[in-house]
Amino acid sequence: MPPSKGSFPSRNRLIAAISESVLVTEGGEDSGSIITAHLGMALSRKVYAVPGPITSNLSKGPFTLVREGAKLVTDPQEVLKEFQITNVKFPISNKKTIRGDTREEQKIINLLQNESLSFDEIVRNGDFEPSVLGSVLSMLEIKGVISQAGSGKYQLVS
Repeated sequence: MPPSKGSFPSRNRLIAAISESVLVTEGGEDSGSIITAHLGMALSRKVYAVPGPITSNLSKGPFTLVREGAKLVTDPQEVLKEFQITNVKFPISNKKTIRGDTREEQKIINLLQNESLSFDEIVRNGDFEPSVLGSVLSMLEIKGVISQAGSGKYQLVS
């Protein structure tokens, strides 16, 4: 059956009912994942939430769940320990460290490390003057460090 707007509440109820627990990694305050977590709580399921950047709207749901009693998870090993799963090794990340040539470039790289941000969000979160930010973003794009996502947000080039 193809998904439809009306089928999501039933799907969320089914997921909560057949799951031993619910782990939410991100979601807005009224997203499907948060609804599923609340249904899980109502069914006495264990609910876990992974925190994200406090500046991201997708972190609001997990932070709300933690306030409501979900267990805060910051490492995959914590979940494995809860389920008494041992001897699991995670590969070491080979993610390269990106360094900016100036303090301003590094500040932007740090802001974009975990999420894409719009021009206005970078101005607010990085305390930049818009005219300065425009030129620094242009230089980072020319250098191939960042790109614009289709949503008008800037992201690091992987």
